[in-house]
Parts: sequence; C-alpha cells; structure tokens
Amino acid sequence: MSKYTHHDTVVVASVQHTGTWFIIDMLKKHSAFGNQTQWKPLVREEVETPTETKPLLHIHLTGGLPMHPDDKFKSARNVISHALTHTYPTVIPMRDPVLSLISRHARHPGFDHMSIVKGLEQAVEIYSFNGYAFPIDIPDIPLRLNRVLDLFAWWGLNIEPAVTEYVKAWESPVYNRTSSKLKDDYLATGDIGPVVDAMPNEMGYLLDSEPIKDLLIGLGYGGYLSWL
Repeated sequence: MSKYTHHDTVVVASVQHTGTWFIIDMLKKHSAFGNQTQWKPLVREEVETPTETKPLLHIHLTGGLPMHPDDKFKSARNVISHALTHTYPTVIPMRDPVLSLISRHARHPGFDHMSIVKGLEQAVEIYSFNGYAFPIDIPDIPLRLNRVLDLFAWWGLNIEPAVTEYVKAWESPVYNRTSSKLKDDYLATGDIGPVVDAMPNEMGYLLDSEPIKDLLIGLGYGGYLSWL
C-alpha cells in the first residue's frame, strides 16, 4: 500500500525544458488533482511564495546554479526545493537531456546552460529518496502507460481513462515551442557531435555523469539514445 494519499501535497520538480507542462496537465486529468486543484509555481519573478498550501506545487531544479544571469531567487529556490522534496512526494519529468540543452540553447543562445545538467544531477538525488521520475519522450506508448500506472499506484490511486487517453495521444511528448537546425539534425541522425561543438562544457559534463546516464537507462532510454 502506498504511504501517500491524494490529500498530500504533490511537488512537480523539474529541470528546465524537460516536460513540466506535460506532467502538470497529465496530473490535472485525474480527479484527485483535477478541477478543484490549482497548481502554483514557486520562486519565480511574477509569483511570490504562497502562504496557503496547494495540492500541486512546482519548483525548478538548477543544481544550485542561477537560471539566468539576473536570477535573484537562486538561494530561495535551493532552500524551498530541498524542503519540499524532502517532505512531499515529488514527480520529476525526464526528457532526453540533449534535447533539453538544445531547446534552452535555441531560446537563450547567450546563456550558460550548465543549470540543465546540474539540475539533472539534483533530480537524480531526489529520485533516490523521495521522487518518481517520468520519461515523457520515450516513443514506446505501453512503457509510458506502465509508468503512469506505477505513478498513480505510488499514491494509492487508480488510473482514470482521461489520464490514459492523454498519455496515448501525446505522440510528440514535448511542447515544440523552439525549433532549430541543431534540434532537427539531432532528431534525424542522433549525432551529438554538433551539439558537443555548440555546448562543449555542458555536453562534456553530461557525458561524464554516470548518475544521470544510469537513471536514463533505468527509465528505458537505453534503447533510444545512442550516446548512453
């Protein structure tokens, strides 16, 4: 039996560009997190930390690094993410990290992107003690559905048809808000060479990180990502 119930606050802890909206929308398809539930992002410029606890909270993981050069909330984010993820069940969306790096590079070409890979290492740590990682972009729909069943069973909840249909229909389970030649070429060939050339520090760190690669393999990415 799960130690959690649907009355618990649930935290969505995500690295940027890994599928935050997919997870939030999926959870809200279930009656336990549905119409009566408001999700609230924490520690962002336009939102103050809420005084009233909500059932579904979101926090970004950056591995202690700033999200952007003018990030004023790095310290607060670190404290809140540690407190929340050590207290409440935490869902972590996972995506091919190379695509996450490409997406951020396309949107913010002048930024450092090390917060993506350091955030992923933070995600691995959370997953090891209180997290459930969900692979949003594995093309194997039965595998994705099994992960959904396991996720709701983790809370002691039954799956509902609206959730199942949402996951099955998500044929391209990443919001394609950014497009670039780098992304198109990587999707077509799987060749990481141009990505390494564009982001040598970030890609070097990723390729050397055994904890990140071990988690990805455990989630089923081994058969899809040639660089693992």
